[in-house]
Amino acid sequence: KMEQPHAPYLFMIAVGDYAVVEDTWKNVPLQYYVEPEFEKDAKAIFPYTPEMLEFFSNVLNYPYPWPKFAQVVVRDYVSGAMENTTAVVFGEFMQLKARELVDVLDNEKIVAHEMFHQWFGDLVTCESWANLTLNEGFANYSEYLWLEHKHGKEEADHHLQAELEGYVYSSKGDAHPLIHYRYSDRESMFDQHSYNKGGLTLHMLRRFLGDKAFFAGL
Repeated sequence: KMEQPHAPYLFMIAVGDYAVVEDTWKNVPLQYYVEPEFEKDAKAIFPYTPEMLEFFSNVLNYPYPWPKFAQVVVRDYVSGAMENTTAVVFGEFMQLKARELVDVLDNEKIVAHEMFHQWFGDLVTCESWANLTLNEGFANYSEYLWLEHKHGKEEADHHLQAELEGYVYSSKGDAHPLIHYRYSDRESMFDQHSYNKGGLTLHMLRRFLGDKAFFAGL
């Protein structure tokens, strides 16, 4: 039962033949929904989930705000993942065996991105679609924050450089403001401006203000 208000676009239902792996963080129940053959790999598919919840709760000085947290794999999904309130949905590309995931950071970054949305995008959401970077830019930057915390600044900076290159390459001839009221189609807002540039701008702001003021501002 959802007793807290939340935006209707963050509602979803997933139906399937799932193995459900249970976990906890403090008093918050966690569930990992995967196809049965991946049951033993579920915690590797959604790595460090309790640790991320602890880290982001501390970074934001605001404990995870919802009564549960589930992560669900679906097939033929229209996008990579979606931050539905309390139940993130992911495409089947996330499902790999634990041995395959040893040298892969992609799952970590995607889990972090969607989890951070539970604060930025779900708890607080943008008033206008033109402000989408207030959702996606913050979620994008959470990938840097997590990598810096878990794997060190060098790994995080390597990721940041890739985000910068992705933005520069994609935005040639198509530059527009971060807050963009003149978009031609709602889907066009899911671009490297809303994601990459939004995250890069937050990193610039952090460096300008210093960590104490930046994180107090969050």
